[in-house]
Parts: sequence; C-alpha cells; structure tokens
Amino acid sequence: MVVLSASQAKDQAIEQLRSRLRPGQQRISDWQGGPLAVSAVPGAGKSTGMAIAAAILLSQRYRQAKLQQSIPIGQLVLVTFTRSAVANLKAKVRQALRQLSLAPNGFVVHTLHGLALNIATRHPELSGLRLDRITLVSTNQSHRLIRLSVEQWLATNPPIYQRLIEGRSFDGEETERLRRSPFCEPKFCPL
Repeated sequence: MVVLSASQAKDQAIEQLRSRLRPGQQRISDWQGGPLAVSAVPGAGKSTGMAIAAAILLSQRYRQAKLQQSIPIGQLVLVTFTRSAVANLKAKVRQALRQLSLAPNGFVVHTLHGLALNIATRHPELSGLRLDRITLVSTNQSHRLIRLSVEQWLATNPPIYQRLIEGRSFDGEETERLRRSPFCEPKFCPL
C-alpha cells in the first residue's frame, strides 16, 4: 500500500482534473497568470477549461501561501458575457475546487457589464457614477418599459402607425408634412 503525502495527493487530484481536458483545454489549465482570452464556438469547453484552470491556479496560490504561512492575496477575476454563463462558470469552479478539497473562494465571476459596474461604483470619483442619482433597470423592467413606450406611441400615433404597417413609401413632401404634424413631437417622431 502506497501512502501519498498531502502534497502528492493534491498533485494527483490536479492531474486527474487536467487529464479530463482535451489538448486545447489543457493549454488553458496550464495558464499561470496575466490576461487570458478564450474564444471558441458554443459547446467547445471554454467554461470547463477555464474552471479547471481557475481551480488549479487557486490551488497553487493556496499552496504557496501555506508555505509562506500567509494568506493568498488578491482574487482571480473571471469575466464572461451572459449572466447564465456567470452562474455556470461559478458552479464549475466551485465543483473543481471541491474535487481538490479546497474552499470555494478566492475568485469572482462577472459579466462584462457587471465588472464595469463594480469598478465604476468602487471608484465614483473617477467614473462620476453616483448610484443615489440613477436607477438600474433589470432586463425584465427594460422589456416592460420598451413595451409600454411602444404601446403609448401606437395609441397616440395611429395614422402614422397604419402607414408604417401598410408599407407605403413616403416621398419627401409627405415625410416633411408628417414631421411637422402636431401629432409628431420632434424628439419622439420616428421620421
């Protein structure tokens, strides 16, 4: 019976995670720091490769901090495009960290927009962003506002709407007459 040291067991767990990846994904898992951009078609394994790379890097940081009897500094920031991708990537990183018997911390996952908002709110003196003066609108709220705006425009502009759906083409004089119409305020008129 071979008994592995804690360090050897951790190395073996890391290698088991890495061995589940294809060669292109393994290059991601070998990443040691600095900018890394991963672009590929849906289903190519970007999230899996990034999650395992993140877990391996965090494992190395924890090991180094333990040797130096310190706390790992900084956080690993993973950025993706959609909120669903954030949730998926976060879950995969946590799962990989569990497989390495590590705490699920030391990293954050943001959308591009979420990261920008995070930075802007942390540094309002640079961004000029003051959350007490603005209202953030969720996707659902945004859709409701757009629908309400369209419905209100349709209700106040039935002749213009009717012409649009009939597919009539406008000549210059007709367009100018509509633009000057009392029913078409300049900042709301689509013409």
